[in-house]
Amino acid sequence: MMRKASFHAGMISGQNSANLVLCLEPEAACMACEDQRNSPLDDGASSAAVAASLQILKNGDTFMVLDCGGGTVDITVHRVVGTNPLRLAESRKPSGGPWGSTYVDQEFEQFLQAMIGEDSWKLFKSSSAWAQTMEEWEATKCAFDPSEKQDDPSSACSMRVAALSEALRELPVPAGGTELSLSDLVRKYNTDFGGQLESRRSILKIPFVKMQQFFQT
Repeated sequence: MMRKASFHAGMISGQNSANLVLCLEPEAACMACEDQRNSPLDDGASSAAVAASLQILKNGDTFMVLDCGGGTVDITVHRVVGTNPLRLAESRKPSGGPWGSTYVDQEFEQFLQAMIGEDSWKLFKSSSAWAQTMEEWEATKCAFDPSEKQDDPSSACSMRVAALSEALRELPVPAGGTELSLSDLVRKYNTDFGGQLESRRSILKIPFVKMQQFFQT
């Protein structure tokens, strides 16, 4: 069915074309990695790098693929049964679990909601600033190593929150209150939850220990 659809879409010249390989996602990931390993190197590459680039999977080799996605981590183990073209056989039953990075995002969202407050949270999440803030969070999350050890217990990770700071000025002021600011929210959060957040202009400094907690779901 997929070959037929590909043929009618003009992707291949015939339904049995060798230019189309149908495989499972882990197998496709393996083929992509193997293709990158065998790609030409720059003229200035060292002899060791050239040797590494020529090293390919051999018949009988067994390897594991970890597909770390947004919602899940999928684990497969394959054995090489052919190299030209590359052919694989399943060595173990696929496994995995709900360990994707979106669960880390959910922990960060709960933290942000506690800091902003219930009254302003829905308005903020429906604004364009929400998407921009999550983009900044994605960059911060990807640069963080939760397994890293810190000698300084007061170390922190800096996250840009310019969109959040700007959005706070546009949110309705609570009855009897004043215009919200990032420094006010940080101060209140630290008081209510015993936190150690810091802010400087449009930068939010999240303690290293707090960042680790986002990953310990």
